[in-house]
Amino acid sequence: AVRDEKAEGVIVLMAKFCEPHMYYYPEVKEAFERHAVPHLLIETEHEGIALEGLKTRVETFVDAMDGVIEVLGFDCKGPAGLEAEGILWGGNLAMVCAMLGTPFFPKINGGILFLEDVNEHPYRIERMLTQLLHAGVLDRQKAIVFGSFSGIRPYPNDRGFDLATVYRWIRRQTKTPIVTGLRFGHEQPCLTLPHGA
Repeated sequence: AVRDEKAEGVIVLMAKFCEPHMYYYPEVKEAFERHAVPHLLIETEHEGIALEGLKTRVETFVDAMDGVIEVLGFDCKGPAGLEAEGILWGGNLAMVCAMLGTPFFPKINGGILFLEDVNEHPYRIERMLTQLLHAGVLDRQKAIVFGSFSGIRPYPNDRGFDLATVYRWIRRQTKTPIVTGLRFGHEQPCLTLPHGA
């Protein structure tokens, strides 16, 4: 139907955490990829859509299809002079971990894994990264890129255990280079990443 309508790409609009819709999305996504149809998944909050962020994502998607992406620079932290090339994949850390061990988990070796999350405490972020580490996922990538982990609320009993502690720990556990601070996730500004490119 997409080709019959001569559509150049597809934008899938879906409510976050809507399991009936998400159930079918992996099959739809796989069909888009099999037929080389550019697509963008936009998950919305139930309360409404942040129009400015939505506008940026759609414009970036159209620019990517037209081949006119602008080069941007960001203040990230990672190994100096790092160059990596591979399939860009990942997303929300909790969702990536939830797929681990299922047929829906991407089987990507030598890729660039990007991860972000919202309202997860550092100890939970460490736990999910540990799961990916012990499953061998992190060591099979060429690079790991961390976006924003927003909504973290420190507690007195954390005793200094924060996101920076998690980053230092995971860098010691894997040979894969790690870059932190890329602007994507659940806050503005938010980059659109060409997932699967």
